[in-house]
Parts: sequence; structure tokens; C-alpha cells
Amino acid sequence: MQVTEAVRRRWRHVPNLISLLRLLLGIGLLGVLILYPELLESSASSGWAALAFAVIFLTDWVDGYIARKYDVVSKLGAALDTGIDKIVIVFPVFWLAWIGLIAQDYVLGWALAILTFLRELVVSVLKPLAQKYGAEMQVQPSGRFKMAAQCVAVVMTIWSVTRGEWSLVMFGGAVLMGLYSLYEYYLVFRAQRPVGS
Repeated sequence: MQVTEAVRRRWRHVPNLISLLRLLLGIGLLGVLILYPELLESSASSGWAALAFAVIFLTDWVDGYIARKYDVVSKLGAALDTGIDKIVIVFPVFWLAWIGLIAQDYVLGWALAILTFLRELVVSVLKPLAQKYGAEMQVQPSGRFKMAAQCVAVVMTIWSVTRGEWSLVMFGGAVLMGLYSLYEYYLVFRAQRPVGS
């Protein structure tokens, strides 16, 4: 589909606005759950909270789709989207570890949360470093699967009905997929890095 300049101007800020809305809703919802932890005890209220997080996570796909469809992809938008993704995922993961819902073994829950954070930190540092060396670090398919698994794990853990062994398996799978995608990023970086750098 050929996108005219008028259409591009009309849609230019929409993806970034969706990203910012995702950030505000994610932090706002997390704030409500921190202030009212009893909401996590009932299957109905925890189900609504899980559904709200699912909608927040789905907007990540929506803003990217709009940016590509209307040819309004920008470096600012990509950086904003990536940064907000990390905040909207890592904060709930740390909070779920803190209140002991990721795993019955408190240490295991924190280990998964810390590995999640470290993976995101390393990728955040690796991408600008790769650009410095002239390497382009595109999102790997394993990174997309990792993100999807993290989103599903958070939603399953928040909803009291699906909380437990299956949500823990999803968290573990997300961490393993995250570590694998980190390895893939390393291989891409090594292959594209100029010799002698």
C-alpha cells in the first residue's frame, strides 16, 4: 500500500502516543496492585487485573503495526518502544518476585527476576555498543518469543486461577529464551563487528 505524505503526517505521532499510554497504564495498574494487594486474592479482581495487563502488553504489537503500515517508523519511536517494553515487563516481574508470587521458593522467584533484569540490561548496553562498531542489532525471533513468554507469565501469575506451577514454567521458559536470544545477539554482533575492533 502506497502511503501518502498526508496520511503519514496524520499517523506520525500515534505509535509513540500508544507507547506512552502503555507506560502510563502499566505503571498505574502496578501502582493500584501495590496499594491494594488484596485484589490479587480474588479470582475475579485478579482476573480483571490480568486482563488489563494483557491489553497493555498487546498494545506493543499495535504501535509497531501502525508504525509499519503508515510508514512512520522512527529511531525515537523504536527507542521509546523498546525502553517502555523493558519497564512494563521488568517492574511487574520484580514486584511479583518481591511479594513471592513467582515461585513458592522465594529465592527462585528472585533469581528469575534478576536474570530477567540482567538480560534486559545487557541488551540495552549491547545495542549502542554494536552501533558504535557499525553492527546493526535487529530483534531476533527468539527475543520476540521471550517477550511473549514474559507477558504470558506475568498475566498467568497475576490471575489467581493460573498462578502456580504453570506460571512458574512460563517464567522459567522466558528466562531461558531470553538467555538464548542474548547468545544470538552476541553471534550477530561478533559476525558484523569489523576485524580488529
